[in-house]
Amino acid sequence: MTTKVETKIPIYNTIPVQISYVAFIFGHDLLHRLLDNSEMACDEAYDYCHKLSEEFYGSKYDDPCKPIYECIEEFLEDNMWKIKNDILNFMRL
Repeated sequence: MTTKVETKIPIYNTIPVQISYVAFIFGHDLLHRLLDNSEMACDEAYDYCHKLSEEFYGSKYDDPCKPIYECIEEFLEDNMWKIKNDILNFMRL
């Protein structure tokens, strides 16, 4: 008599990984110069980029039919005034 061994493949939630990836794109590629000129510490800049990436995933810009980098660029283009204002307000604290 043989017994059937059931293997379970773990379900991997990719949303936190995607949010971290988008935060990296914000901080390393697209907002690098702006963040470098601010007085934000590295941890604070990462936290800000992480917050932006969470906003991105809840927005109309998260379009699975387009490349993610293109979607992120559109998000930044339309929200750059808010981002610059957030960073300026941080510098005034």
